[in-house]
Amino acid sequence: FSFPISDAQPPEWARDAIIYHVFVDRFNPGGGKAFADPHDLRAFHGGTIRGVTEKLDYIASLGATAIWLSPIFASPSHHGYDATDLYRIEPRLGTEADFRALVDVAHTKGIRIILDFVPNHVSNTHPYFRSAQSDPNSPYRDWFTFFHWPNDYESFFGVKSLPQWNNELPEARAYMLDVARHWIEKFGV
Repeated sequence: FSFPISDAQPPEWARDAIIYHVFVDRFNPGGGKAFADPHDLRAFHGGTIRGVTEKLDYIASLGATAIWLSPIFASPSHHGYDATDLYRIEPRLGTEADFRALVDVAHTKGIRIILDFVPNHVSNTHPYFRSAQSDPNSPYRDWFTFFHWPNDYESFFGVKSLPQWNNELPEARAYMLDVARHWIEKFGV
């Protein structure tokens, strides 16, 4: 999914970047803690943002110049691609202070942080979607595409737990741009 908003080119640094992807929940619990040992691969394993910070020297030793983090936003799942609040860090992964520390330490090592930000869909438990699905007069109803309200709606690859944003709607698109701007301006990602 892409939604071009300009003819902007990638930044110069990205041309030669060596990017290391980190699936936060599966990377490192940090603080000497052990991973959880769930029998369900969809369960939480315990990786944290602090755990990523602890491994920055290792990542740097591999020659990485950027870390691409799996989604760290509030989410009910281990993977985070179903955000419930795009302005908040998932508490089981850490805090804003943990994330600030990660960004600051990474930057001192010449490593950039890239957030896996999904402007295409959210969790079906996201408050805007819940409002749109429960109230025909919700101000968020048009932020999603309902074929037959309330239970037939456009979703990511037909996965009903991942309702798609209606990015053709200026208000929904502006919301996504505001969220991206928030993380860029507040944390320098």
